[in-house]
Amino acid sequence: MVALWAAAYLLCTESGRFVTFESLVISTGWLVLVSAITRSLLLVVNDPFGLYWSEGNRMYDYSLVFAQDLYNYAGRIPDPYNTPGRYSLWGVLYLWQGLPIWAHRLWNIVLLTLPSFVLAWALTRKLSDFILRNASFLWITAFFILLAPLHPPFMIVAIIVALFAFHPSPYVRGASLVAASLYAGISRWTWVFAPGAWGALIDLLLYYPKREGHWFKRLLPTILMAVLGAAPGFLSNIGNFLGYTSGEVTTAQQPLLWYRLLPNLTLGPGIVLLILLTTGPLVALLLYKIFSRQWKLDGFQQAAILGALTGFLAIGLVISTKIGGGGDLHNLDMYIGTLIVVIMLGLTGQPALSESKSPAWTLAALCFFALLPVYQFTPFFPSAAYHSRLDIPAQEDTDKALIQIRAAVEETAALGEVLFMDQRQLLTFGYMPKIPFVAEYEKKYMMDQAMASNEIYFQPYYQDLANQRFALIVTEPLKMDLKNEGGIFSEENDLWVTWVSAPTLCFYEPVMTDKSVGVQLLVPRKDLIGCENICNRCLLNFKYLIPRIARRFLPERIVRFLLLRSLVIQPGLETRDPQAAVQRYVDILTERGDSLAGKRVMVFGYGGRFDIGVGLLESGADSVVLCEKYAPPDDSHNRTLLPQYEAHLLLSGQLVRPRNERITLLEADIRDVKSADLAPVDLIISNSVYEHLDDVEGITRALAALTKPSGLHIHFVDLRDHFFKYPFEMLAYSKQTWYRWLNPSSNHNRYRVWEYRRVFESSFHNVELTVLQRNKTEFEKARPRIRPEFISGNLEDDTVELIRVVAARPKIS
Repeated sequence: MVALWAAAYLLCTESGRFVTFESLVISTGWLVLVSAITRSLLLVVNDPFGLYWSEGNRMYDYSLVFAQDLYNYAGRIPDPYNTPGRYSLWGVLYLWQGLPIWAHRLWNIVLLTLPSFVLAWALTRKLSDFILRNASFLWITAFFILLAPLHPPFMIVAIIVALFAFHPSPYVRGASLVAASLYAGISRWTWVFAPGAWGALIDLLLYYPKREGHWFKRLLPTILMAVLGAAPGFLSNIGNFLGYTSGEVTTAQQPLLWYRLLPNLTLGPGIVLLILLTTGPLVALLLYKIFSRQWKLDGFQQAAILGALTGFLAIGLVISTKIGGGGDLHNLDMYIGTLIVVIMLGLTGQPALSESKSPAWTLAALCFFALLPVYQFTPFFPSAAYHSRLDIPAQEDTDKALIQIRAAVEETAALGEVLFMDQRQLLTFGYMPKIPFVAEYEKKYMMDQAMASNEIYFQPYYQDLANQRFALIVTEPLKMDLKNEGGIFSEENDLWVTWVSAPTLCFYEPVMTDKSVGVQLLVPRKDLIGCENICNRCLLNFKYLIPRIARRFLPERIVRFLLLRSLVIQPGLETRDPQAAVQRYVDILTERGDSLAGKRVMVFGYGGRFDIGVGLLESGADSVVLCEKYAPPDDSHNRTLLPQYEAHLLLSGQLVRPRNERITLLEADIRDVKSADLAPVDLIISNSVYEHLDDVEGITRALAALTKPSGLHIHFVDLRDHFFKYPFEMLAYSKQTWYRWLNPSSNHNRYRVWEYRRVFESSFHNVELTVLQRNKTEFEKARPRIRPEFISGNLEDDTVELIRVVAARPKIS
């Protein structure tokens, strides 16, 4: 309090008064900022070990841009994240090699604080009221440093836009948006739309009102600004948006934890409550100014503001639920940045505070916002008496641990490779000898892959563990404890244990564990017990994986071309031999004392060729419904049928189509077809279709609803991997790995016989499921790698390859 009143006295400019309200407010702001920076500087220490989970390896990451010669590595060390904009911001200090580790920690503090000052100045410099300008500057700076710390590269993007926001030349503003977009693109691809949104809002709020003429002419510069701010970054990251680059692949596989939006152990109040507390009153003030007409905006301006805020808020909330997130507000960076930009643009050109009139609740909201940063420096703040500096070990403990690690590294480096899974900064800053560097298996990247349950990534690692490739592994202390959704970041912990800790500790054992510095040294175990399951994961079947991955990403047009010509990809019986397919259904009906005569038949998934339809009619069916959502009619083949089956087919323009009298083409999702839209059928048949369905339960219910009460279903289902040489290989991969990397475009749902039995019995009263083929030999070969969810324990069910399902008496819901 003494410092506060002393500062207020020094900042007071009114004669005859010791302090004023204005000087008290400004002095409070500066004291908060000085306190925040001083607190941060406590971590500028020369300790060689990482001060928090990822700090050490991040220093290694940043060195990859300008200082790869620090490592004894042949070739260029790959950057798996490919974010030079981020890495170079911290990595620029490596241009001066030999700087101590404390200098890099000091630079980190500079990057975490200085951009907040610059952005606050850029946004407030045009405010006319002196008190408003200074108070806003201090509050924005404190907001970004204390309440919503955002990544420095994101702040740089915002600074580039804000610095030129008030420049009269649209060319200069446009160039700044291009620069901001490109920098966003090389820093984090999810940011690329922020500069475009800000450029559009700046133009709409500052320059659009001054234009005259038709509304589109007035809006055209706004549209151009949006394009200039978004297109460069988008185009440079097109691979991420289309989902075929490694970063996007990992992100797409990671689950969303929606509960983290609500109060939880990871982030006490949860994301929603915290963002409401942090920005809710500010949003309320903004809406009040807009709808009270104190800030006069037209429909385009209001729609742009509300659309940008709502859109970025929704995106931020979804990203915050991704596993690994939800611990703070940084994933809401685009929403927070946009809100601050809009508020500052709204205040620009507004009357002085003394001239504006606002209701009492708005003043209360402003006081609340002013006190939020101050609260952290009061005795009431929960962690007011704690600082992470207190966790730094004593110098003698650090020196002792460093000597032990260096001795172990020097000794084992002569015996084999040394893997620094963690603490790679020990190599970066020369605390360790310059041994041959192993670039693979870096802790942060392994965590990303564990959160994605990426089996393909971990299989080489398990193979290296099984082969005991490394003479020594330097890591954080590995634990085997599962939290089972019972603690902070419990899901992340459990995946790390499952994919990294447990397999590593199965093949390696600790020879040193120092929790005070966060280091564990592992050496190969002499006696391996219970590692069989992990060894089974090591067995990479490249003869299967390479063609399966190629098939996964093969363009659908090429797949269709190969399928119709039976080249590499084999079509079903309806395409290959339609007469045999028809005869098979006729034989089943005959066995049941029935026939096709007079029946209305649906061929579910007919494949695009009309042979099966006309074949059913020729065999006695009254009418046929050819149902196919994905494969279009094969016109070149169907044209060859026209001379023989003119009674059923006709030429419509250049295309051959069925005559509507007896054949109906149904090219819709069967789940959207209602009984009122399609006459019920007597018989529904399919061959090798069910294994490709993405919603087996829903589609079966829909088909049952379109069946007459006396109707019948006959379905042949192939449970094999359609890379038929390895009929059970697809069962060796997790859901995430299968659907991201291996599942063909035709989709293979990997349902087993007991699941089909359950599905049909839920929709029909009478179900006859007949096993047509088992393969115990191939199943036993694959069994060690098959995941437990695909094994029932009943060998008769587990080894099934082909089944026939005959279902009758559909259940009416």
